[in-house]
Amino acid sequence: MEESDERKKLAQLYEQRRGLVEQLKKLRARKEELVAELDDLAGKLQGEREEYKSLRERLRLLNESRRKLADEIKDSKKRFKDAAAQLSNMKPALRMHGEDMERELKELEWKMQTQTLTRDEEKKLLARMRDMASMISTWKRAYELRDQASKLDRELDEKAATLFDVKADRQEAIKQIEERRAKMDEYTKAGKQVYTEVESLVQDIYELENKFREITKEIEQLKSKVETEERIKRQERREAHLAASKEAIQRAREQALEKMRRGESISFYDLKLLYDEDNVK
Repeated sequence: MEESDERKKLAQLYEQRRGLVEQLKKLRARKEELVAELDDLAGKLQGEREEYKSLRERLRLLNESRRKLADEIKDSKKRFKDAAAQLSNMKPALRMHGEDMERELKELEWKMQTQTLTRDEEKKLLARMRDMASMISTWKRAYELRDQASKLDRELDEKAATLFDVKADRQEAIKQIEERRAKMDEYTKAGKQVYTEVESLVQDIYELENKFREITKEIEQLKSKVETEERIKRQERREAHLAASKEAIQRAREQALEKMRRGESISFYDLKLLYDEDNVK
């Protein structure tokens, strides 16, 4: 390869290496962007996972509340049904004037304690008192059952309303869980795509770095060769110049000697050529 060709080749290699440096800068910058994007996606994914976990726990608690309320409503319905069935058989007792009967019973007890009665009168009075006590007990039981049924009815309404709210909260929790799951899938998919691009960039950077090292090695080898050749040429030029100088001095010395033989006058320089050749310049 001629010297000019080697220099052209060296210039081409330097240009190629500059191009590789620019490509590597761009690829590394892009890699940094993608790594930052991966970190951001990882943070978002972690946040969604924490929200998802919290919502799953909330759903579990709501499911427990729903089951508990359903059992309580079932139990309350059964007790209400039992109370209502008993009360339906005791409706006549609700029409009794219990307070009047209680006053009358007290009057009969007073009469029993303060008046002298025949055995027959006492017997009839005791029978009447037993009947009245039984009716009063039935009347009280009827009112207790009515109060119990009313209370159970109110409880059923309250629990049904609470169950409705729990079911609504549960549906909202399920909706949010699905949204979080969709977000996690979205971030996971995006993360995989970015990671794939990062891996591709890493491979490209690796290959370009290898190419950079190869070109650098080739540059160093070619540069060393060119420098060696230039050194040799400079040495050859110096030797040629020195040889030419010696030849010129020898011709000048021969001319000075010829002049001296012919008896012609010679210069101080000619004398130096003839007698002090080591100092001739």
